[in-house]
Amino acid sequence: MLPLNNELPLSINELKDATSCPTCGTSRWKLDGTGTKKRKGVPAKVMWYFPPIPRFRRLFQSPKIAKDLIWHAQEREFDGKMRHPSDSPSWKLVDHRWPDFASEPRNLRLAISADDEDGLNSRLDLLEMGLRCELGPRFESNRTYLPPHLQNDLVVTLCLLEKYFPPSFFDIMLHLTVHLVREVRLCGPVYLRWMYPFERFMKVLKGYVRNRNRPEGCIAECYIAEEAIEFCTEYLSNVDAIGIPISANIDQKVGAPIPGGQVVTIDSNLWLHAHHYVLKNTTIVQPYIEEHMEWLKLKNPRQSKRQKWLGMNTADFYLLVQKKVLEWCYNVKYSFTNV
Repeated sequence: MLPLNNELPLSINELKDATSCPTCGTSRWKLDGTGTKKRKGVPAKVMWYFPPIPRFRRLFQSPKIAKDLIWHAQEREFDGKMRHPSDSPSWKLVDHRWPDFASEPRNLRLAISADDEDGLNSRLDLLEMGLRCELGPRFESNRTYLPPHLQNDLVVTLCLLEKYFPPSFFDIMLHLTVHLVREVRLCGPVYLRWMYPFERFMKVLKGYVRNRNRPEGCIAECYIAEEAIEFCTEYLSNVDAIGIPISANIDQKVGAPIPGGQVVTIDSNLWLHAHHYVLKNTTIVQPYIEEHMEWLKLKNPRQSKRQKWLGMNTADFYLLVQKKVLEWCYNVKYSFTNV
């Protein structure tokens, strides 16, 4: 329902009995196949709204979550090292500009996790906010120039990589590495603000869809149900919340196998077969394999055409590889000694 004259209603119940939109006159209910008869009780459009403030308040109703939310003010180490976004210049800038907000550790700071983008509009936004004025665009001779701000070391590294990789290798994802150093310096550790948790959660939300004609409704209803269950489990003893199970490797020096897994101990013969398989499929070892095959054919002329027999004789091949490796190490050491 669109508000009249673009003004929001004074209360939610003001338009609860309306049958059409006060702005455009569109029916509140869906129409039948002919487009004339209204199907009362079936809304034409449903808007789901998740108010954030009540959810922020519920975070502090859990002792464990409340402790984590104020960790930056009570348990953080002030040693000049960057371990948390609160150690970044961006966080400190907010503390400096809004000291009243910073004085209360329970105040939440929301951030948008997104890919870094750079362009004319973003530079103009920086100028408007009074940040990084040296990066502002320059207008000369009817052309616009953006001052470079790439990290020198990464630029040099990318230039070196261009010697070995084709142009198709350098896509936009590789270019984003140029901005990582500056992002870490301004915003703190990357793993606390990257997109991976949100992208994984998108997969969870997609799993809520049961009716493909109404995916938004399925996601909203299932999310509300799971949110309520997780909130209730905070007040029940010996009950874990929905989500990723606790790792079995906590407080263990040696990792435990996954559920249902078995620990297999291999003997020396099986280990040699695995080692031979790796060597046989390594490009740098191929000349030694060919040399060993020629040696076997000369030593056993009757078996020279039996490829299976030649492949089973691996003991001498290991000795040959060891000999070549020792010769290579000796030559490298001798060349360094003569330098």
